[in-house]
Amino acid sequence: MKNNRKECARVLLEVMPQMFCAIKEVVLKEKFSEFSMPQFRTLRFIRRNKEISLSNLSKHLGTGLPSTSKLIDGLVEKKLIKRERNNKDRRYITITLTDKGKTVMDMMQKVACNYLGKKISPLSDSQYSLIIEAMKILKSTLQNNNKL
Repeated sequence: MKNNRKECARVLLEVMPQMFCAIKEVVLKEKFSEFSMPQFRTLRFIRRNKEISLSNLSKHLGTGLPSTSKLIDGLVEKKLIKRERNNKDRRYITITLTDKGKTVMDMMQKVACNYLGKKISPLSDSQYSLIIEAMKILKSTLQNNNKL
C-alpha cells in the first residue's frame, strides 16, 4: 500500500507539470499570447470561486500581497476583473470577473479542453472513465485536505 501511494504521488508530480506546459504552450502562447500563466490561473481561480479576496488569491498563487496586487492591477486595466469594497466591511475588497473576463475565460477553457481532448483521443472509453473517476477522487481528496 505504501509503495502504491509513493508511486501515485510520483506520477502526479510528473504529469501535472506536463499539463500546465501544454496549457501554457497551446492556450497562452498560440491563442492568448497577451496573458501570462499567473493571469490565467488567477482568472480560473476567480471563475471557480466567484468572489475572492486579495489575500485568498495570494495564498492560492503562492505569491506575496504586493505581487498579487500588481497582477490584479493588470487584469483590472484589461477590464477582465473588478475590485469592489464590501458593504459590511469597507476594509475588505472582493475581486470578481467582469462579463469580458468571463467571456475570455470561457474561450480559454474551450481552447484548452479542445487541445487536451485531441491529446487524449487515442484512449478508450474505459480509459476515459478511469481518468475521470481518478480525477474526481483526487479533486475531492485535495479539497478536503486543504480545509484542514
